[in-house]
Formats: sequence, C-alpha cells, structure tokens
Amino acid sequence: MNSFLCLVIPIDYIVRPSDPIYAIWCTEIGGESFPVTPGYQIGQFPPDEGPQNIFDLNNQTKYFCYGKYAADHYFDEKAWFRVGFFVTPSRGITCALGFYFCTANDFPERDPMMITIEGSNETDPMIGSNWTLIYNGSSGLEIDPGRNSCGIEQQILNDKWFSTYRILVTKTRDESDGAQYSQFYFFGH
Repeated sequence: MNSFLCLVIPIDYIVRPSDPIYAIWCTEIGGESFPVTPGYQIGQFPPDEGPQNIFDLNNQTKYFCYGKYAADHYFDEKAWFRVGFFVTPSRGITCALGFYFCTANDFPERDPMMITIEGSNETDPMIGSNWTLIYNGSSGLEIDPGRNSCGIEQQILNDKWFSTYRILVTKTRDESDGAQYSQFYFFGH
C-alpha cells in the first residue's frame, strides 16, 4: 500500500517592514545590480521617497526613482533604465507565488506597467549571474485604480525557493522621468 503525506503550507506575506531593502537602477534582467542613492538626479530617489517606504504598509508613502538617463529621449526600452529594488526576507528562504502593487499619490504616468521578478540564493545580490527569472509580465495596474490605490493581484507560477528577490520596473504607464509606487505586497510560502 502506498501512502502519501500531504503538507499544506499557508500563504503569507514574504517581506516584513523591517527587512533589508536596497534600491537599484540601470539593471538588466540577469545583470549586475547598481545601487541608487538619495538625491534629485537621474539614478537617485528623493530622501523621503526611498525604498524604506515599499513595505511600510502605508499607502500614503511612496518609493520614487529617477530612471531615465536623459530628459530628451523618447520613451522606449533603450532609453529606459530599469529601476527597482532587491530585498532579503528575514523569514529565510521563501517561494514567491504572487504580488500586487499600490499606486502613489501623483503622476500616473510613473505607475509600473511591466515588471520582472528574479530570485537568488547567493550571498552577494549585486552580482548578476546569481539571479533566476521567475516572472516577466504585468504589474496588475493596467486599469488605473486611482491614486494611493491597489491594483489587481498577479500570480507567479513558481516552485523555486530563494533567500533574496529582485523586482525591476521595465515599463511605466506613459513617458516619465522614473517609476513610483506606494506599496508592493509580495506573498508566498
């Protein structure tokens, strides 16, 4: 007689507000990560709109990063430097299964439309060869829910477990000087 043990692991939020999070830009899928610094220039974020706001559970705060390398370039993938972050959940190794974004307070053209999610188990998340792509698609904000509002939950078809995740915005709603969002809710096992 064959017997099977079925273990059901509850789905929960992967990231806590206190988990270490690092803003990045100019990053390609599978490539090196380049850190973002506080400031008001290309490849920077305003000090009060930094990555600490992404998981703070407050839709009135936001993360904004200047992501275009020149204001006079037309909006296309070559002119767009991908911006985002990586985070190492304090829960340890997790399996990401879904997410949803919440919009920021202004400038809908900065809303993320297309994103990628990668995972890594290496100790140095800045190194590009360590990343495995697990999602490349919609942010769930195709229909604008309004300002400071959440979009549609997106599923990730994934069975891989990682200690660190990297999320990159690859396209915004319209031509803009960067990308912004108030929250990123990330869940799994």
